[in-house]
Amino acid sequence: MNGTKAILDSNAIIFASKEMIDVDELLSRYDKFYASIITYVEVYAFDFQNSVEKDITDEIFANLEIIEFNQEIADQAIIYRKNKNRKDKTSRCHHSRFRQICQCRVINR
Repeated sequence: MNGTKAILDSNAIIFASKEMIDVDELLSRYDKFYASIITYVEVYAFDFQNSVEKDITDEIFANLEIIEFNQEIADQAIIYRKNKNRKDKTSRCHHSRFRQICQCRVINR
């Protein structure tokens, strides 16, 4: 661990559950992990192929804090989404506000 924080996007967690990402290596790179409540819903609504994928997902969520989505974050996400000059067009807009609140890096793959 190196004193950093990260927000995990649903894609990162799903890829990890499919063993496309090394979970132990991912969890060792940061001190603190977060995921939005939206990510939580997206991941657990995903059709797991087997119990191993579900177990890996459970392990990941056991190591992170869920960030609730509120009106302030929603309003900031709308502003971000409408900003034509934003540099990062691939990450989800609600993560930009979470990143500001938590001072974290967003991991989406």
